[in-house]
Amino acid sequence: YISKLLKIPHVVSVRNVDVNEVFRYLFILKRTLKKILKDADSIIFLNPTYRDRTISIFEDHKSNHITNKSFVIPSAIDDFWNQNIGKSKKLPVCLELLYVGEISPNKNIHFLIELFLNNWSRDKFNITIIGGTKDKIENSKYLSFLKDKYSIYSEVKFLDEVNKKEELLSHYKNSTIFFMASFRETFGLVYFEAMSQGTPVIFSKEQGIDGYFPQGFIGYSIDPNDYDDAFKKVRLLVNNYERISNNCIKSIKKITKTS
Repeated sequence: YISKLLKIPHVVSVRNVDVNEVFRYLFILKRTLKKILKDADSIIFLNPTYRDRTISIFEDHKSNHITNKSFVIPSAIDDFWNQNIGKSKKLPVCLELLYVGEISPNKNIHFLIELFLNNWSRDKFNITIIGGTKDKIENSKYLSFLKDKYSIYSEVKFLDEVNKKEELLSHYKNSTIFFMASFRETFGLVYFEAMSQGTPVIFSKEQGIDGYFPQGFIGYSIDPNDYDDAFKKVRLLVNNYERISNNCIKSIKKITKTS
């Protein structure tokens, strides 16, 4: 309404809640959101999957109109990571799995831990979980659940949120695989941060950075509810580790140069 009143362009950014909640469950708001997108001058998406899913809700004769004004623009990582790009890695004997981010049920952290505890030799992996709860009650309960259930395993380590980029860089550099299989993820800058240190990534299908790269290029997308699928993808990553790590460095250099 303001853009029409002032006769200025109206640019819309479509995010996680729009795609995963409004389009699927909130039918009254869905009608309003469709009108907003129809009237917008430009529509910005953070990943190709969200763009494709949004366009699919329009009839064929309207979808072209939406497509022509839609743009996929990734979030940009901090200049710190651009200035400290690491080197590609070789596969170590013991896998170092890393998660960095908010501790919440949506992040599906127990999936990562259960996947390796039940499918990998205990002396062949370590898991480091880094993050805070942002003082949310639901998140605090989830963190307590994780610690109560998994702190008994020496292979699993929980660290508080890291604020210093230099310290975080060290964790990325020393990790073998960055694993974040969220149920919902608009983008996830941590994937690019990990890639900047030559660390391949595991991410969720149709979420986050899925669609930016071919499957198996910088890592693999997985079904965040399917342990068999995740195990197969981790095996594929391990079997092609050096190539994928090298692709991470090449890709992040291209991304940062473009941005």
